[in-house]
Amino acid sequence: MRHRNEQGIGLIEIVVYAGLLAVISMLLVNFLMQVINTYYIVRAEREVIGHGRSAIETVHKTIVQAQSVYAPTSTFGITTGQLSLVTAQGATAEHTTAYVDFWVENGQLWMRREGESPLALTGTSVNVTQFRLERIVQALGVQAVRTTLHIEYARPKFAASTTLYATSAIRGNY
Repeated sequence: MRHRNEQGIGLIEIVVYAGLLAVISMLLVNFLMQVINTYYIVRAEREVIGHGRSAIETVHKTIVQAQSVYAPTSTFGITTGQLSLVTAQGATAEHTTAYVDFWVENGQLWMRREGESPLALTGTSVNVTQFRLERIVQALGVQAVRTTLHIEYARPKFAASTTLYATSAIRGNY
């Protein structure tokens, strides 16, 4: 006489295993979705900071190397101002000075040196929402420009923004 105690997998065990597999799969998919969203948020922040830093450094270096602010075409104290500078860099043999302009158009910060094509300082993946300029005249006639640059990521799904400030003394004055 043989006793057989072997039994196969029952229906209840299969349902329990399937339920556990479904829960583990849902947790794994949720974790992967959070990782992907975090990646895109970090990428957006990196782009905003990278474009902002590059643009504010270019504006700052150009202001520092300038001789003076060209007031007739510069606009100060508004959200998207314009800055025109008189500089010796890029001057032709006939002229001792040249002009450099900075302005915002279609969400991008632009720079144009006299006689050259405009150059976008920020890319299309970000929007410049504020380019505020304040003219500072210090004692002894030293001029400076305070620049406020606010940049936002262009895709609203992954919100990222930064505001950068720089105060630049025009060294052509002294």
